[in-house]
Amino acid sequence: MSRLDALEGTPVPVARTDLAAQGLFVVARDVALVLLYWWLATGLIFLIQRDPLTRVGGVLAATAVAGFGAWLVVHSRDDASARGAMRAWLGAAFLWAWPATLLYAGLPAGPADAPLRALPWASGSWPMAVEAVRATIVNDLISLWLGWWLLVLTAGHANRMAVWAYALFWFVQQSAKLNIFFGVAHAGAEFLPRHLRHFERYFGPAENSPLLGATVVALGMLAALLGWQAVRTRLGYVRHGLALLTSVLVLAVVEHLVLGGVFDAPLWKLFLDARGY
Repeated sequence: MSRLDALEGTPVPVARTDLAAQGLFVVARDVALVLLYWWLATGLIFLIQRDPLTRVGGVLAATAVAGFGAWLVVHSRDDASARGAMRAWLGAAFLWAWPATLLYAGLPAGPADAPLRALPWASGSWPMAVEAVRATIVNDLISLWLGWWLLVLTAGHANRMAVWAYALFWFVQQSAKLNIFFGVAHAGAEFLPRHLRHFERYFGPAENSPLLGATVVALGMLAALLGWQAVRTRLGYVRHGLALLTSVLVLAVVEHLVLGGVFDAPLWKLFLDARGY
């Protein structure tokens, strides 16, 4: 074998700067894709509240999409690759959209008498907190049941990205609900369909509580930490998984900043105009 042949067969080491650049591209791309999905899915949930017919059609479509999400989770749970991480994340996202669609459609939410009980408003009071929980308890139990099902479905398998993604979706939703209860400058009452306007009674004062600032800082720090790890790792599955989780945290920061009224971007004006009210 000649010296040239030997050199041609020798693997060329990849510089750390090239790995970092590739990792940064993956993180940026995944963040962009997740933000696009979040914007589109949220807008469609608003849009289907136009009338009873579109509401029923939206629920049926969300149920079909959730079924596809379950299929993605099942068929990716043994695939610990970059593609497997993306498919599992999408499966969890499609499943998460189902209880959200049910809630906005006015389907299983909470006891029917929850919005009818005339409790006096007292910011942060335990009675009002209990009422707020009761108002959506059925929907929350559905969400928790789906999370438990994902835990069982992926137990002992190589790819559990669906569990991590779903758990993060649940966590940031609870964070947003708590912040709205304790008070934010922009609670987003205009996003509620007419049949859910009674939820406004569980909104706190129209000013930001200290919890909002602490939440944004905590979410931002966690997003930076996961994003940095995604850039540094050499493993495709870990890189994409961390990038996707980082994306969820980034959009959670955006949502909390919108709640705080930091900026007033017409993110879903197109869908709200099409809804008609």
